[in-house]
Amino acid sequence: RQAEQWLHARARQQSAIATLGQEAIAGGDLEALLATAASLAALGVGGSHAALLELQPGGKAFRLRAGVGWNDGLVGRTTVSARSEMQAGFTLVSGRPVTVDDAAKDRRFGAPPLLRDHDLVSGASVVIPGAQASWGVLAVHATEPHAWSDDDTNFLQALASVLASAIARYGTF
Repeated sequence: RQAEQWLHARARQQSAIATLGQEAIAGGDLEALLATAASLAALGVGGSHAALLELQPGGKAFRLRAGVGWNDGLVGRTTVSARSEMQAGFTLVSGRPVTVDDAAKDRRFGAPPLLRDHDLVSGASVVIPGAQASWGVLAVHATEPHAWSDDDTNFLQALASVLASAIARYGTF
């Protein structure tokens, strides 16, 4: 039964990557593609919230460019710190996937107001790469402790790679 669940989860993730890839190849609206990626990311790993955090000029903050699960009016307007004391900032600096299974037990990072306001206690994040510099971070969060697996972060990294190619093609790097 456990093996069957694992296979279903991987099939769902592979389908999500294919869906995003097809949408990216088809062209169209970049904002719609980013919104699709956020939805697929959350569904693919069982998170309640997903964020595409675009690094802002100067490198000190991210803008919540797209996402799911957030309160109305936050997507497109909200910024969060890119300091390495925060999970997203550390992800950017380290260049590798970062997970927090339970913030109550893992005190490596501070929680920005955006996460506290939504009662988010766990998360997985990966870099969205760019040709010269990273575009930003793809993050998924949950309101309950969550054991993020290597399969989860590999899935998120695959989505981030598809996004990086699409964003470069749209010329927004």
